[in-house]
Amino acid sequence: MQENNHVAVVDLKMPGMSGIEVMENLKGEHPFLETIMLTGHGSQDSAWEAGKLQAFRYLLKPYDFDELYDLILAAAEERRK
Repeated sequence: MQENNHVAVVDLKMPGMSGIEVMENLKGEHPFLETIMLTGHGSQDSAWEAGKLQAFRYLLKPYDFDELYDLILAAAEERRK
């Protein structure tokens, strides 16, 4: 991952690896990376796990693209602080 990448948007359900596992791997290698979990299969457990991994936000699908874009910019700004 390049140093200028500040934000990752991760889906909870993916083939081969869950979004939680992806977040664990990303945060292990890049602890200051901001992550946004986006899911159509939300639960209290997955929200708790994402929070434990310091996700910037946990969002339920469908989510407005323009609002997601603004949230990505806000996460990137937070990362730069």
